[in-house]
Amino acid sequence: YYITNNLRMFATRGLVTKAMTCARSVSHVTIIGGGLMGSGITQVAAQTGHKVTLVDLDQNILDQSTTRISKSLARVAKKKFGDDQEGAKSFMESTMGAISTATDACSVVKDTDLVIEAIVENMGVKHKLFKRAGLCSTSERYFHEQHLIAVYR
Repeated sequence: YYITNNLRMFATRGLVTKAMTCARSVSHVTIIGGGLMGSGITQVAAQTGHKVTLVDLDQNILDQSTTRISKSLARVAKKKFGDDQEGAKSFMESTMGAISTATDACSVVKDTDLVIEAIVENMGVKHKLFKRAGLCSTSERYFHEQHLIAVYR
């Protein structure tokens, strides 16, 4: 199935879809693309208690991404915990501890529940990525970050 509508529309109409059912059982998320969008999605997924793997072909980009996430988390922790330094430290450690990085998407997607792509806006590159990830994965769930396309085999 290809779902290109907002899940909220399905919920408000009372429709139960496979996408909504599957989305509730996600524990491991893989983000492909270590740029600004991928870093932001990674941070939010980790903050909400998910195990997250950020994938990019370039280790330098992954290093920059983890630094960016750490700095952003420090700002969030300061706002969220104020003077509670122990709480802020625990929040930072648990969130960063939920994040891992990889340069090979195939080694990661086979064990993930949800794949989110956040790569360059080039449909040819995106199609190649999803074809390759689909060949490597036993997961039945893929979500495109911008258009919310779920693909079920």
